[in-house]
Amino acid sequence: MKSLNAIKTAHILSTLEDAYRLTKKGLGSLFLVLRTAYRSFNITMSGETTASLAYYSLFSIFPLALLLIAVASNWLTAQTAQQRVIEYISEIIPISQDLIFNVIKEVVHRRGAFTLISLGSLVWSSSGFFNLLVRNINRPWIGMKPRHFVKTRLQALSIVLVLGSLFLVSILSTTGFEMLNKINFPLWREFLAQTTLRSFLSQFLPQIVRLALLWSLYYWVPNTQIPRLSALAGAVFVSVSWWLLNNAFTWYLNSGFAHYDLVYGSLGRTITLMLWFYFGNYILVFGNHLSAAIARLTRKDNITRSSMVNFDEDDESE
Repeated sequence: MKSLNAIKTAHILSTLEDAYRLTKKGLGSLFLVLRTAYRSFNITMSGETTASLAYYSLFSIFPLALLLIAVASNWLTAQTAQQRVIEYISEIIPISQDLIFNVIKEVVHRRGAFTLISLGSLVWSSSGFFNLLVRNINRPWIGMKPRHFVKTRLQALSIVLVLGSLFLVSILSTTGFEMLNKINFPLWREFLAQTTLRSFLSQFLPQIVRLALLWSLYYWVPNTQIPRLSALAGAVFVSVSWWLLNNAFTWYLNSGFAHYDLVYGSLGRTITLMLWFYFGNYILVFGNHLSAAIARLTRKDNITRSSMVNFDEDDESE
């Protein structure tokens, strides 16, 4: 009996030791990834990049919104198109709708009719942020040949087109559900009332779309092969961090501590939007370095090893 208890005790202790070793190894790997990402972020001067992206975000989001409104106006009324565009942008970028609603409403009120030339200028203007973002996605990879500026701009324009296509899909799906709701059939209406599909689409689809866009950004844009899980890890980090940032930022604005209007006057709302863009892009850029750090530490090719040596040497020289 005592020998049986001793065997059980030894087995429990062995299990605890294995769990401790795995936990220690996991924490060590996590620390190594975060340290590598932090070094990469500092060495490539990504803090300055974040400020530049915040600047371009302010000048790109409104042309993008106007472009989407122009597209949506072909199927929806002007007011409905504005509301759908604001909701769509808020789903992709978790920013408060109040920060952009009044500005977009005023711009749309003052604009004239959209022409082919004006639509082309909106596409080009809205791609400015993505053009800078695409160029900086390759920064964590030392020794990688940068893409030609034409290819970089084409990638930025393709991102704008993808966002526009997703917006059209969103409009069509919403319109489809509204048409299904109008079907006067008791069993069908009861099915729609009880099904969890509507609640799933309304609650989780924006997060899924955002995660897919971030994964595509970290996986397809770099001028090198990226492991899928590494890109996914960076995308998950950014999605969760954006959600936390949006909740913290909303609380801060509603807490009464923010008094930008007293300092900046009528520019207070713009300054608030700029501040969110700065923190949001900071997370976006760090997520890219985090994805690159995971890929760098899991891949075994020569380029990866040389990249790690460069980061270590630069960090020690500082």
